[in-house]
Amino acid sequence: MKRFLITLVFLIILLSAAFPLFVLAQNAEYEPLVALPGTGEGGTIGNKVTLATYLPGIFNLTIAVAGALAVIVMVIGGVQYLSTDAISGREAGKERMTNALVGLLLALASWVILYTLNPKILVFDLNLQRIAAPGAETPPPEPEFLLGEDETAICLGPTQGTMVSCTCEKCAEIGSGGQPPYDKIPLKSGSNKKVASFFAVRLKNLTEDLAGTGLNWQVTEAWRPTVNHKNDCHRNGKCVDANITNPSVTNIKTFIEKARARNLRAVYEVGSLDSYNSLKAFGIPANNLLYVQPKCGAGKNEPCITAPHFSMY
Repeated sequence: MKRFLITLVFLIILLSAAFPLFVLAQNAEYEPLVALPGTGEGGTIGNKVTLATYLPGIFNLTIAVAGALAVIVMVIGGVQYLSTDAISGREAGKERMTNALVGLLLALASWVILYTLNPKILVFDLNLQRIAAPGAETPPPEPEFLLGEDETAICLGPTQGTMVSCTCEKCAEIGSGGQPPYDKIPLKSGSNKKVASFFAVRLKNLTEDLAGTGLNWQVTEAWRPTVNHKNDCHRNGKCVDANITNPSVTNIKTFIEKARARNLRAVYEVGSLDSYNSLKAFGIPANNLLYVQPKCGAGKNEPCITAPHFSMY
């Protein structure tokens, strides 16, 4: 009992000393020299990963090692039990097999108990959310009205139910039937098709870059906006919403990297905290990932997310 208490105190001191180091290292990025088992696509060679990517692999690897060691010890105990006629030798072999089996069951039971209580316990997210002081929140900025050369329209404001004047400065039409060469930019059928001309150039370049990758994508929301958006760029044609056909981790990363090369910032927005944590654990950069808490419904004044998608700035 005394030895157990000493070990427990030692572990508490060790964890207390290591925790600040984990917090400091949470945003650091690493590039694995070898594939990391148990970390999914985020742990493959060439991908940037964070500490949160390593921890699930360490946890899963520990369980796997415990299982392998238990099997080895059980085999050794079985050989010892069968290879001796001495009662003491048989008892020692039997005890060794029993202890190995109990250790394996404890390792598996720890995972099962934690997962049963709450699956999120096994999600290793080291990001500490900053708590804002009461009254510290600032209201969303007022829309900037751009006096462009084309028509002024009425757009949805940052608060649900409000309408504001807006303009798309020197717009270009994208998608099928739009202005060449912007007519090659994939656009969701029935969507409005105007964006600021400089933004259309970037989208055209991105379209050309993605042509040889096999990644299918399309703009789903251009100017004029049809739903509430918190960001004012939707009210002046300087950003769009987009989506990809197969939003796997690899395709999301490819889209983000190709967009960055064309001076575009692609942020993948999700309405599930589990999805956010999972994508982050697989190595999606934090500045290209956003959790938007769904607030759809009566009396909700914030924009809501109906499905995962990219916002492109």
